[in-house]
Amino acid sequence: MRQSRARVAFVALMTVGALAAGGLIVRDATAQTPTRATAPPPPFKGVFEPVSYTEDLRLHDVFFVNADVGWVAGAAGTILHTTNGGTKWVAQLGGDPANQAEDIKILRFVDERHGWAVQRRKLLATRDGESWEEIGTLPSGVIDMAFTSTTVGFVAAKDHEMTMGPNAIYRTTDGGRTWKNVWTCSAKVQLGGLSRQIKCNVGQLDFVNANVGYAAVHDSCFGMGCGPPPLIAKTTDGGVSWQATMGPGVAESDKVVSVRFLDERTGFAWL
Repeated sequence: MRQSRARVAFVALMTVGALAAGGLIVRDATAQTPTRATAPPPPFKGVFEPVSYTEDLRLHDVFFVNADVGWVAGAAGTILHTTNGGTKWVAQLGGDPANQAEDIKILRFVDERHGWAVQRRKLLATRDGESWEEIGTLPSGVIDMAFTSTTVGFVAAKDHEMTMGPNAIYRTTDGGRTWKNVWTCSAKVQLGGLSRQIKCNVGQLDFVNANVGYAAVHDSCFGMGCGPPPLIAKTTDGGVSWQATMGPGVAESDKVVSVRFLDERTGFAWL
């Protein structure tokens, strides 16, 4: 999340509606036909309330474990914490715009006590939800991170320094102290009537439980950005192995930017 001022926005869902005509219809993979609503659903509405932190800091990421307890990360090595739904924020790290520390750009938690933060190639961790320590060095080019327990986690990063983009998934089993490359992205796809084996980049990660996880995957990024085809990688063995398959969209023109799953069978892809 990026803001020119240190403000955190919260959304209160006033009316929850379903995605209707012109959007995406999601169905159970075992169903014979999709189910449509008999009446038009109410519109999706949200009210955003800015909650200010007094210092002028650019913020990059936010993570809440429940309605009250959350953190934000940002410039000048900053991690802010709230225990009252964002009414008050306290700096656990940084908080001063004059601080020369590197930005903290990614935050992930599994509960109110155990969390991790990415500060370039440094991995910071907390075991009490308050104090932070540097516990290890990350692979280069980390773009996303996910943890499924206090010990098992994943990052999308480069498999070596010269790679153009985050083309690999790394796994840790010791809470982030060490990392092992479990998959360098590649996929066999049908394009223009021909079968091709392509190299690819890994984007955002999403786990629905300790065993099943997904990753947005796209063709390698060169110069003008990342391209088609739209691919989604999946693991069913706790991230030990991964396989990329064609996702939704047009193979020759679309790409999967991110994925979010509610369970093992129901999910959404942003193209």
